Amino acid sequence: MRIPSLWGQHALDETTIVKARMNNAGKASALIQQEWHRKSVFTISGEVDSKSIDKGAKVGLASTLKPGVFIAHFGRVW
Repeated sequence: MRIPSLWGQHALDETTIVKARMNNAGKASALIQQEWHRKSVFTISGEVDSKSIDKGAKVGLASTLKPGVFIAHFGRVW
């Protein structure tokens, strides 16, 4: 079953992107991606469920150091 969602994306500058989305199930998530050296990308993301705030939010970090060679993921990332 697909859940409809509202999302958006904005480039802050040439190397930084912010994305956000919210679905009708009450989940909201956002991320910021920063390209810092020749296609190496650092990402921070977060997600919260408004129907169960007491469970806390999910936070994730990701670093892509060399595309196709080494990817390190920590936590949950989009």
